[in-house]
Amino acid sequence: MSGLDDLNTENPEVIEALKDSYTFWIREAGIDGFRIDTVIYVPYEFWKEFLKGENGIYQVANESGKTGFITFGEAWVRSDPLSDTGEKVIREFFENGMNSMLDFPLNIELRSIFKEGKPTANLTYRLEKRSEYFDPSRMLTFVDNHDMERFLKGGGLANLKQALAFIFTVPGIPVVYYGTEQGFNETRAAMFAGGFQSGDVDHYNNNSELFKYIQELITLRKNNPVFRYGTLRVLKDDSNGPGIFAYSLEWEGEKVFVIMNTSGERRILANMDTGMEMCEVVRPLYAFNSLFKDYTVENDGNLVITMNPRSVYVGVATKEKKSVTLPDIEFNVDLEDNQKIDSNYTITGSAKGATSARIIFDTRIEDGKDIEIIDGKWLYEWDISKFDPGIHSILFKVYGQTRRDSIYSKDYKVILDIPEIVLFSGEDPEGDDAGPEGRYLYPTDITFKRQMDLLGVNVRQIGASLVIAMKIKDLTDSWGPQNGFDHVTFQIYIDDPSKKGATVLPFQNASMPDGLDWDYFIFANGWSIVAYSSEGSGSKSFGTAISPTPLVQTNKLTGEVILRIPGETLGRLESFEGLNIYITTWDFDGIEAVYRDIYPQPKGYHFGGGTKEDPYIMDEMLIRLGK
Repeated sequence: MSGLDDLNTENPEVIEALKDSYTFWIREAGIDGFRIDTVIYVPYEFWKEFLKGENGIYQVANESGKTGFITFGEAWVRSDPLSDTGEKVIREFFENGMNSMLDFPLNIELRSIFKEGKPTANLTYRLEKRSEYFDPSRMLTFVDNHDMERFLKGGGLANLKQALAFIFTVPGIPVVYYGTEQGFNETRAAMFAGGFQSGDVDHYNNNSELFKYIQELITLRKNNPVFRYGTLRVLKDDSNGPGIFAYSLEWEGEKVFVIMNTSGERRILANMDTGMEMCEVVRPLYAFNSLFKDYTVENDGNLVITMNPRSVYVGVATKEKKSVTLPDIEFNVDLEDNQKIDSNYTITGSAKGATSARIIFDTRIEDGKDIEIIDGKWLYEWDISKFDPGIHSILFKVYGQTRRDSIYSKDYKVILDIPEIVLFSGEDPEGDDAGPEGRYLYPTDITFKRQMDLLGVNVRQIGASLVIAMKIKDLTDSWGPQNGFDHVTFQIYIDDPSKKGATVLPFQNASMPDGLDWDYFIFANGWSIVAYSSEGSGSKSFGTAISPTPLVQTNKLTGEVILRIPGETLGRLESFEGLNIYITTWDFDGIEAVYRDIYPQPKGYHFGGGTKEDPYIMDEMLIRLGK
């Protein structure tokens, strides 16, 4: 296909011919809009003339009575977390003729939040920027599409349901890619029995779990226009990882709240300012994995809810009132907001009318620790080595004369700057990226260099986090990957000797070396970082998806890809001593979302020097963390 001719879209005759062709379909077929592919590869001047010029798309559409004709462009642009580069590009397309766009920056962010367990505060930033740069209601929101791996490939069913609930409750135009409603995990699997990866089954099950779930979301959105036209405001998020994400929408006097917990653990939502009066009631509209019940607003308009793992609660503000009784308790904490802490720390404070308290980090209600209050004073010795670096929230549940008499403190945020400890540093020979027997060849496309040649690995501990830095021969980003590197996948298998894991390496035609097994698997490529436990794994199954997934950084100067694995991902191990880490490299076909095949002779995007039955390992390194 690389031999196809390229239309000269700067030639006026070409522009007029394209106008004539596409306006024909408006006049003769009565179509309502165009999805315009890969708009980023055509000059802005073309779009201005093609869409807004004389006898262009909008003029002919208006003459045909189609004043709402939509032209939505596909510009696969990304914004890194807490960056707005993608939104700026999209804004330029609005300024140059498009009246709608696919929301790729939001798609990438929501997948990282709901699938990978990244900090929900990143989504707050993304929603703020889309409102700043363009009209969010003109953006097409989506979870899956035909050019990326399915959400369910590395994401759990509950995670997907949360992501779908999100796009159906924020301004925009929700798009559901075919097969999502049937639980597909192959990117381009066919709906028809005779098609690719269909399993010889027609996939038109109107009673499937996801089909019914999406129907419920469609009904919710149709019956409540506030989700389509409302002004969105984020009320609560988590800067450290998965957890609470809550927002409100207001339109024509109606106010609704959408509250989610993206974590696999119960979380407490407190101090959410509803803007309502004390004793007013929030009535439920929808719930997933959550109680369908009324909640009463407490002092200062705050709402308190305990959220189940990976749950969604949607409620509407009412003027109905129920009585609320709050105990007479005062509670003070000697902490400053955004205080930096770099060593074990004693938190102190005072209280009146309180007998005890419970300190809750990052809204993890199950992991709270009890504090005794003596003569109105209290303290807590905080061991920060059990925590990941970064921003953490602290909340106190304070008890009066009985456990039923309780209040929550205000939220406190601190920044942990935890010193790192080097656990391992080692080199791997250059030029040994040729497979287990030294006969593999790279694909022949010019974008392949020596990306799969591991040159060394450095392993560090930062608090509860395990940091793995992998140095490679050539670090490239030819295809603009969101994670900053391409044409290499890292398969990182972690063996905890105290656990019984799996020996087979999923989809790699290989097993763990030296009689080891693996308990955790990190799969990292330029577009996706996912994690699995060994439960349910096999030669054709990655295992059970877990989150949060690692944070990734690249360093082009040193040629390093650096992954920080949060403590929660590895079950909050007491120590990393004794772990075995086995790292392999290969590459992934992003279009088909499968490992690249290997043939006797290399091809443009396929390896050479073997067969599909041979191990999918280009280079490898085994690391043993000493005791």
